[in-house]
Amino acid sequence: MKRTLKGKMEVGGAVLEYDKIEGESPGVFFLGGFNSCRAGEKGNALYDLCEREGRSFLRFDYSGHGCSGGDFSASTIGKWKSEALTVFDRFTEGEQIVVGSSMGGWLALMLASERRERVRALVAVAPAPDFTEELIRKKLTPEARRILEGGGRIPILPDGAKEPVFISREFLEEAREHLLAGKTLELSCPVHFLHGQCDFHVPPEFSIRTLRSITAPETALELIKGGDHRLSRPENLRVILERVKAFF
Repeated sequence: MKRTLKGKMEVGGAVLEYDKIEGESPGVFFLGGFNSCRAGEKGNALYDLCEREGRSFLRFDYSGHGCSGGDFSASTIGKWKSEALTVFDRFTEGEQIVVGSSMGGWLALMLASERRERVRALVAVAPAPDFTEELIRKKLTPEARRILEGGGRIPILPDGAKEPVFISREFLEEAREHLLAGKTLELSCPVHFLHGQCDFHVPPEFSIRTLRSITAPETALELIKGGDHRLSRPENLRVILERVKAFF
């Protein structure tokens, strides 16, 4: 019998909250974006899809995100990647369709590379690999650089956020250890990217450039006419669900 579970687990000193549906394989493993919550529009739409289809599903809040514990400003890309791998290993079974949104697309690519035998397909929505370098570090003002070099933190306002979050030089330096630029990413599953043509937060060039570096059985980029970064309008969500369902 299918069961829906809400739970908590400790990873790296932070208590993470998750939602899990027990169902058939392949299931869906969802990774949200930077400063997002697991229960956003895309997470909820995927949750409902898996309930209807009798598929397993798992989503969680990274440390410092949503309902999970931990200090956002003390977290790193590597920490969130480690959390994703740990939750994936402990709470999923069999093949999974990994769906990553924005920063979650970056984490999903790294997860698919390290868990090749478990990933049935990868669907990335407005993926933002290397955003810390391309969208933050390279656009720092001289004043922001001075603050970071002096050990301070600077505010940034993620897409859709009402309040800024604060990042440090250490956050940007650690992220450099996980950059995909200049690397060839060998994956054993189909890869499907969806990106809004009107995404002014993470331009479609991110998807174009990333796909060029991927070796996989099948790759595709679907540009959504009029789509923004979030791709959370009803018509956008329908397309995302159709692409995920195609891999069931």
